[in-house]
Amino acid sequence: MPNIFFTSFKTFNSNYGVIFCNFEVNSTQGNIILPDSKNQPSKLYFLNLFTQDFEVNQEFVCNDNQELIIVNLILSENNFDNIKNCTLNQKIIVNNPSCVVRHITLGIQSNESNWNLIPRVYIESRADNSNILQLIKVIKLDPKSKLNCNPILQINCPEVVAKHGVANSNFDSDSINLLSSRGFNNIQIKKILSRAFLEENLGFLELCVKNALLKELGI
Repeated sequence: MPNIFFTSFKTFNSNYGVIFCNFEVNSTQGNIILPDSKNQPSKLYFLNLFTQDFEVNQEFVCNDNQELIIVNLILSENNFDNIKNCTLNQKIIVNNPSCVVRHITLGIQSNESNWNLIPRVYIESRADNSNILQLIKVIKLDPKSKLNCNPILQINCPEVVAKHGVANSNFDSDSINLLSSRGFNNIQIKKILSRAFLEENLGFLELCVKNALLKELGI
């Protein structure tokens, strides 16, 4: 199995760093290679952008006193129809104390697509005083699309704060009708609603990180 390396590692300031992966090749598989732990900042963003069919396996280990923020965005920049079939299998191991993990997956699903999302977080016995959030939100453009979501949050340490959630809903028909009545076409409407969806759910990102991500998406 080949390794998937990040396209860039940028430190915007001394407090945090960003790893950005733009997956554009169909059926890509691999394991993530992170920089050596001694060179990692205390706050590390790992941003995955998926815009075509894919099959990806990733494994992460959170270091001592580190804040690890993993964000998966599954959507196409233009027509929103490119991702028909996908499998995202991620494993996060928290085996050090005082870790903060934010594991967020956001997606916009369309055209009778079939998605398999398998996020797994394992909190080991040494992870005292850690704080873990696992969240998945998917909006459907097509009600015939299928979402198979099987999140796992395994807690082996009593002294942690951990929570998770899954939300799957359709686009707001009232908003679509309102924008359509004002002359926006379907692609414009999808972009407007997609940006609103991402803005609502990416508020925890550093502002420059969020703006760079939205610019990359073209929305």
